[in-house]
Amino acid sequence: MSAATAATDKISYRDLYARWEAGNWSATALDFTQDYHDWHEVFAEQERRAAIWNYSLFHYGEDWVDVTAGWEDARSALFKGKIRPSGKLKTLWRMRKVFPS
Repeated sequence: MSAATAATDKISYRDLYARWEAGNWSATALDFTQDYHDWHEVFAEQERRAAIWNYSLFHYGEDWVDVTAGWEDARSALFKGKIRPSGKLKTLWRMRKVFPS
């Protein structure tokens, strides 16, 4: 018996659950006081606009990942406003790779 197997045999399900519970966190328990202060009193208007721009690019990118990976139907994402393609919609609609029938 190896040392790794012996070590894992000593961990009980109760211990695993206790570790999971201790490592869990709650979004409502987070303290955003410093973030609020920085956003309203430290950041300049240009820095706030740049931050919002970067965050929105990240979210749009994540939506496109869902579509290209096949986790979400492209037409559904388009109609929900999650993705905003550029170009002619008629041309995009005909693209079999992005919009399969």
